[in-house]
Amino acid sequence: QTPGRIQFAVTTGGNMWVDIASSEAANPLRNFRLLRLADENADLDAEPFYQGFLDKIEPFAALRFMDWGATNGNPLVHWDDRTDTGYFTYGTPAGVPYEVMIELANQTRKDIWICVPHAADEEYVAQMAALFKNGLDTGITVYLEYRKEVWNWIFAQAHYNDQNRTNNLNYGRKKKKK
Repeated sequence: QTPGRIQFAVTTGGNMWVDIASSEAANPLRNFRLLRLADENADLDAEPFYQGFLDKIEPFAALRFMDWGATNGNPLVHWDDRTDTGYFTYGTPAGVPYEVMIELANQTRKDIWICVPHAADEEYVAQMAALFKNGLDTGITVYLEYRKEVWNWIFAQAHYNDQNRTNNLNYGRKKKKK
């Protein structure tokens, strides 16, 4: 460990979590990068995606951004509340910015599957559509899903849809009576 740099060995398989408990107000943590030692000097603006990740997704024709988009539990209603590319983390209930999904699709030339947040307002949907229309390279197909599993009562979106449906629509799954 030296000022501005901490090197450590990952000794477990699976997920790893990093928690920052505090930072000095006069000299806060900034420009935080967590990289493999071999990639310590990588230019993340020029090459934002780790080659090992690109290799793993190479066999697929389409990329489903369910987890990147934080599909389950996504609280977004308004376009201005979504995750910005400059935000310090993409690990929020709002998910990874759509611009990053578009960048990955354009780089890999893969079709994409995205979900619209269940409570998104009309402006959100219009802005989202315009961003993908104008940002994706020609020839990339977008598979669009209005939320995931709107019939599955374990997810908030099912309850939202039930409570916000028009009266002339039946719900796709019957609730148990109490």
